[in-house]
Amino acid sequence: MATKDVITANDTGAVPVADKTLPAGTDLNAITEPGEYFQNVTSSATLALNHPEAVAGALKVYLTGVDFGACRQVYMPYNSTVEYRRYAFGDPLVFSAWKA
Repeated sequence: MATKDVITANDTGAVPVADKTLPAGTDLNAITEPGEYFQNVTSSATLALNHPEAVAGALKVYLTGVDFGACRQVYMPYNSTVEYRRYAFGDPLVFSAWKA
């Protein structure tokens, strides 16, 4: 019988967590590549860096295909059930305000 050194979310039927950590100083306006990201440090989640609130959490990014970089973002603070959403399109890319 084979053994594994690592158990994945698929092995247990769990939902995988975001696999891309946002480094300190990352502006969410710069994150337009589709995927799941997480900001694991609240001190790095600032309004100046375009977070919807100053709380660590997860970010999902979806491409819309309208323009290069056009996307939708969903931010989920780690300490609540609130989901913030916004979109971006145009050249230069312009983001909407976050909506809860």
